[in-house]
Amino acid sequence: RVSFPVATNDPADLLTDPRVFPNPTSGLLDVRLQLPEASALRSTVYDLTGRHLQPYDFGRQRRLNEQLDFSAFPAGIYLLRLHTVDAARTVRIIKR
Repeated sequence: RVSFPVATNDPADLLTDPRVFPNPTSGLLDVRLQLPEASALRSTVYDLTGRHLQPYDFGRQRRLNEQLDFSAFPAGIYLLRLHTVDAARTVRIIKR
């Protein structure tokens, strides 16, 4: 597993250990996260120019175990931004 965290706005450490794998990916990307309490959880995929590519709304969760499909994206580097109302973390994803 390779993780490339690039940005954090998480003063309460809510999103301290997101597991995002396989990274690099050729298509499906597993995203796992445990929160201390249930929170509205969303994520957004951006390209490196900052263009918004794909939003995901996971609803109110305490434990996230989702698969995101990157197969439609061309090979390159993407940013996956996970966020709650009070916290955000961005992980760099490599698409083969």
